[in-house]
Amino acid sequence: MSTRSLLAFPAYVATSLRPVYRDVAITVVTAVLVAAGGLTAVSLVGRMGPDALAEFLMLRRVAAWLVSALLLGMGVGVARFVAQCANRPDIRDAYFIAALGCVAALTIPVVLAMNVAAPAFARVLLGNQRESQLISPLSIVLIAYVCHGVVFAYYRGRLLMTHANALQFVTFAMIPVMTVALLHGGQSIARIYVAIGLLSLVTNGVLAASILVRLPRFPVCETRAIRPSLLRYGIARLPADLGPGALLALGPVIAAQFVPISQVGYFLLGISILNVFGTAANPLNMVLLSKVSLMLAQGRKAEARECAGYLLSAAVSIGLFGSLQLLIYADVFVKMWVGPRFLAGVPVIRILGSAMPFFLVYSSLRSLVDAASAKSHNALNATIALAMFCVFVGLEVKAVSSKWLIEAFASSLLLALVLLAVLTTHSVRVLFQLRPNWADIRRSGLGAGLLGALSLFVRWTEGFSTNPSASLFTLAISSALFMGYLFYIRSPWLMFLNKTLFSAKKPKCQPSNAASQAAY
Repeated sequence: MSTRSLLAFPAYVATSLRPVYRDVAITVVTAVLVAAGGLTAVSLVGRMGPDALAEFLMLRRVAAWLVSALLLGMGVGVARFVAQCANRPDIRDAYFIAALGCVAALTIPVVLAMNVAAPAFARVLLGNQRESQLISPLSIVLIAYVCHGVVFAYYRGRLLMTHANALQFVTFAMIPVMTVALLHGGQSIARIYVAIGLLSLVTNGVLAASILVRLPRFPVCETRAIRPSLLRYGIARLPADLGPGALLALGPVIAAQFVPISQVGYFLLGISILNVFGTAANPLNMVLLSKVSLMLAQGRKAEARECAGYLLSAAVSIGLFGSLQLLIYADVFVKMWVGPRFLAGVPVIRILGSAMPFFLVYSSLRSLVDAASAKSHNALNATIALAMFCVFVGLEVKAVSSKWLIEAFASSLLLALVLLAVLTTHSVRVLFQLRPNWADIRRSGLGAGLLGALSLFVRWTEGFSTNPSASLFTLAISSALFMGYLFYIRSPWLMFLNKTLFSAKKPKCQPSNAASQAAY
């Protein structure tokens, strides 16, 4: 079935998904699969021991941070400009070529420098120069993921979400899980990352080449003309990418200077869990940046404001419920996930679990901020939060005993994420003249709190047993009750979601037919 047939199909079947919501549905499935793949890979590596798991998570966290720098903001820039040039294929493809050239010009020298001075970079990035054998694998992963970032942004800008999601699944789920499953018995994190990097590089390199060879001509003049504007837009937003990445990476890197790597692994486990829940907002982010850009370009700001309000309410509701359940079941989850050897890290995981609502709010709203303004509000917000985190960490290094340093760093990260969520919400309120639905948020929070109390009572009656079957059953019942409660109180964001997915009537926040056809 062609793309245009898919666009027309909902007109005949009332319960089918329209293009925008089909995109969200496909991306949600991909996000779940990627999250499951990440959890599976970490679980397998956990069987290799605390030190191996800490190395695996540290390398992954540092790679994510460095990729955000090496991409020069092209992840947002390419998606935005490609979407705006949907009806001008020559300019649209020139943005892809220009982005590839810009990131290659930065990535190649950085990778060469890292390998020439491997011990120094290992000391700075991984906390110990004895980890220098991980620099070469890290370099391969950086090249692969930078290439992925540009290709993925191009597909995202063209709203070819099936292509984008397939690439996301292969790169971040299938390749890591298969590689770890085959190689984790060899007890070598370096070998695992070499294989992951090479397979990812081949996959994304082939797709980048396939885009280039399909061009009717190479747009040399267009590429030169648009490169400055693309760089200005991307670099202005670089702090917005670097700030959150640094928030999640600097703590473990600094902690590795003062405590054993196995203890740093507890911090990294907590960050990984936070990231898994944070990716719940990524499906909407991936689609909404292009969709809201179209709405704003057509002057439909009221509809964009309504979507922003629903997204904020959903993030707070889901974040509160998820955070409370994680606080209650953290020990059960850790034992099931990576084994009983990591139960000592449960207090750190609970501290970071408290940040879930705030991290979800930031993750949900940041794309709307980028779509609504050429000024990089996200960059300023992230810089302020990062500065506060660095001040707290600096004070803790001097004042806190190494015995409690990981817990102190986790608490600082929690406070920084609270500040980041508040600043991001303020930006959305200013840009969209948004008034949050506090009544709905309060009702949802009440339901989440009552169900949290119920889960805690059930665990108390069981003597806080870590029996996974009983805990999972209780958690499933609590989740079902929470969704039922939201339907009972007719939470506006859930009613909107239900209506737009399953009603034949066209919802307010759906792009017009003309806009959808142009975008596709």
